[in-house]
Amino acid sequence: MINVACSYPNCQNPVIGQCAGFEKSCGRYYCAVHSEDRLCFECAIEKNEALVQAEYARIAQDVTKRAARSLWKEGLLAIGVIFFVIFLGINGGDSVTNVLPFWLPLLMIVGVNFWFMLAVTKRQSQWAQDVGKDLPGFENFYAIWRKNKNKNDLMKSLQIAGGIAVVALGIGAAVQRQGAIDDLHKIRRALEKY
Repeated sequence: MINVACSYPNCQNPVIGQCAGFEKSCGRYYCAVHSEDRLCFECAIEKNEALVQAEYARIAQDVTKRAARSLWKEGLLAIGVIFFVIFLGINGGDSVTNVLPFWLPLLMIVGVNFWFMLAVTKRQSQWAQDVGKDLPGFENFYAIWRKNKNKNDLMKSLQIAGGIAVVALGIGAAVQRQGAIDDLHKIRRALEKY
């Protein structure tokens, strides 16, 4: 004889249905008190947790986008300063600005990117804390979500950098080969004169 009872521990209520499961098959039985949307209490908890996770992910994406957008004025100002320094280095009449090292603008761009990333991360953390005051567990969720997102972003950046490096090496090799060919032509012309 099969015992058909509600799957909630120690529940003696009459069974009203069998759970189809949430995102996987279940088969447990439930009563009217311990069911939600024709799910047993365990599947109902899983469904609610999945809905909360989806909502937290949406909020985390919103926090990330808002933080980056909030710093656009500071970013534009920094880019303007970089272009001004580059302009001085190219067109300056002063001998000090004419010898502006070629790597200084590049260093400034890297510095601005680093500052921007730190500022955005700080603002994201502040906003995540603010949201976490109203949503329990959001700060922990956001920290894990952000870590995974950073890992994915890093992998994408490395793939792009690898592609750029391959192209640059190919161009460098072609230029070097052309330089060697030009040197051979110069040597041949020099030998033809003698």
